[in-house]
Amino acid sequence: MIKKVLSVIAVSTLMLGAVIAQPGNQKFDNKSPDEIAKMKTERMTSRLSLTDSQSEDVHSILLESATKRSEIQEQYPQLKEAKAEMKSYRKDNKAKVHEILTEEQISKQQALRKGSGNKMKKGHGKRNGDFDTGARLEQMQTDLDLTDQQVAQLKLVFENAKTHRAEVQAKYPELEEAREEMQKNKANTDQQLKTVLTAEQYKMYQERGPKKNCNGNKGNKGNKGMR
Repeated sequence: MIKKVLSVIAVSTLMLGAVIAQPGNQKFDNKSPDEIAKMKTERMTSRLSLTDSQSEDVHSILLESATKRSEIQEQYPQLKEAKAEMKSYRKDNKAKVHEILTEEQISKQQALRKGSGNKMKKGHGKRNGDFDTGARLEQMQTDLDLTDQQVAQLKLVFENAKTHRAEVQAKYPELEEAREEMQKNKANTDQQLKTVLTAEQYKMYQERGPKKNCNGNKGNKGNKGMR
């Protein structure tokens, strides 16, 4: 549940996440498109039991995708700076939320996250500040038995996150365009992979997702893919 709820916090990073997360993983930082394609192909071949022919086709598709991403990143040089800024801010926000929750609530949130599967992804349907903070807090209060004081504290954290999102958008005006370019590239890549993989393999590929195996998102006082 917390992943769904923390999407309120993630609203400050959602636009950037769509742009920057496409390369998927810090393992791929400073790697060439060919190296990235090779690493991803080897992983997919192992996990999906690809045939030699499929592996060859997948490598070609992923190489094209990685090359396109590299071109987009060169076209929008602000991405690296924005990524560093948002990574730091996400870490800080997460720490603030954990400081508000009790140990029991943190344990419960982790259990809810593990058991929620793909349902969690539905919490990311909106972008650019359209999240209903009140509704999210209400759901979080129900699932984690938050006190009124905790709700008030979390509301402040979430509102600050929205403010920061607006500041980032103003500071990096090119990110929306870059995000759209990245989404188009991802959609094209997925469509090509769909023609190479079997229905079962494609389903596994989709279920594993870019974050589940590569970027696992993982308290304190009271307090992760194939692509």
